[in-house]
Amino acid sequence: MRDILPAMEASPRTLSSAWRDWLAENLIRGVDPERLRTTLVDSGVPAGEAEARIEELASSPALRVGRAYAVYAERLHHVLSLERTAERLSPTPGEIERIDTIDADDFYRRYVATSTPVIIEGIARRWPALSRWSPRHFAAAYGDVELTMTDDRESDPYYDARTAEHSRPILMRDYVKRVEGATGETNDFYLVAQNRNLEKDGLAPLFDDIHFPEGFLNMDRVRGGSALWFGPAGTLTPLHHDCSNILFTQVYGEKELKLVSPAHDRLFDGALSMYAMVDPAEMEDALMKTARLGPGDTLFIPVGWWHEVRSVAVSISLAFSNFARDVSFDWYRPGDVR
Repeated sequence: MRDILPAMEASPRTLSSAWRDWLAENLIRGVDPERLRTTLVDSGVPAGEAEARIEELASSPALRVGRAYAVYAERLHHVLSLERTAERLSPTPGEIERIDTIDADDFYRRYVATSTPVIIEGIARRWPALSRWSPRHFAAAYGDVELTMTDDRESDPYYDARTAEHSRPILMRDYVKRVEGATGETNDFYLVAQNRNLEKDGLAPLFDDIHFPEGFLNMDRVRGGSALWFGPAGTLTPLHHDCSNILFTQVYGEKELKLVSPAHDRLFDGALSMYAMVDPAEMEDALMKTARLGPGDTLFIPVGWWHEVRSVAVSISLAFSNFARDVSFDWYRPGDVR
């Protein structure tokens, strides 16, 4: 039975709407009607009124439907609890597995199909980008390219969800000056995925500097299925989930990521679409996995996994969703369900 009881007016003649909601919720949950009657009477509700309202609600078709959905939800809760419990059986539950290399078949079988994060250290090891890309290289080679950046982020607690409102045009050379001129850490400006800078013709030569092993990605869709992240130390992408699988490659600098399994459904409480409003640290059973990525590290982030991303230093990263196989989950938007 729900512990928090509605406020009670002195000597009520009829049950208030707050008490009716409380009564309906507990009947849907399967609480014994006699127990509910006792609580109502002990709280000052006349016995006749308490009994009449319990009988009225208990005989409602809406209550029967609500009870059926409550049973369904409870079963799903058990399934998710099972997944959360199993997650902790790993000898290193807070770590993400690191491997040197893997072929595409094993990658899809062992990690994509099981929704398991993994860091692949060797997949980008020989990219020309690793030895070439830097803020200075970007300024020299692409200085005249007009980018879209997000600015004034620190003035808005929902800066990432409102990227469009914070987007501004800027030339690459001017953006690099801002990055190099930043003192200490800042989250105020950033080139992010939603800016869609990799779709600009002027940056097309960047794709000549990256080479994935055969079978991982569909390179015919790379310009629409990839994203550039470039910013100073201290940038923070808040805890959120994506609606697709992601391969995230660190090219320059370092980033720290925290990941939480989608089995932790409490993160949807009050969620702003795909952005969590609940701190996992305040959840009793939340298991957070951490990953520190350096140049050449590629992290597989399975669809639905919550993740927070912080730049430890000036950072250039790439994110890819153009997988070679059909792993589309654009329908996965549980935060939008109301």
